[in-house]
Amino acid sequence: EDEVTDLLGSAHAALGDAWTARGQFDEADSAYREALALRRLLKSENAGDVQQSRTLAAVKQKLGDLDLMRGRPKSAHGFYVSALTDLNALAKSDMEVQRDIMVTLNKISYAEIARGDLEKAQVGFEDASSIANKLATARQTKRAQRDVAIARYNLGSVQTEFFLATPPAFGKSARSL
Repeated sequence: EDEVTDLLGSAHAALGDAWTARGQFDEADSAYREALALRRLLKSENAGDVQQSRTLAAVKQKLGDLDLMRGRPKSAHGFYVSALTDLNALAKSDMEVQRDIMVTLNKISYAEIARGDLEKAQVGFEDASSIANKLATARQTKRAQRDVAIARYNLGSVQTEFFLATPPAFGKSARSL
């Protein structure tokens, strides 16, 4: 029974991905919410199963991504924070969970930018960058190196936005120079 529920959850998530790719966001939302319900059921029946928790967090991220595309950063932020809460409850020593946390922190930061809060975005990107650096030190892989590059890019981008938004001492913003 769990196997069937797992397959159905995966199918609904894949359907949500397909609807999203076609720009049919209402249909995608319905499919992702069905996947979410199935993933919650599996998690409740398999308490302590790291993979079930990671998969549930991934569906929450998909709903967050969808809401961000739809111009709903507050709702997206809520899904991302919920996913982060799920991931933080898992074993901190698991490198894949740590990577999931890093990705989720980046998504939360993107939502913060969309909400206009560059300070919170910077904090999230700094935390994500710290995790990326630790993972790259522990695992010398191309994926880990790419994650560090993305983390540095994100952090540099938000710091640039801060610079452009902050007026210099003589009263004009850097953007107007």
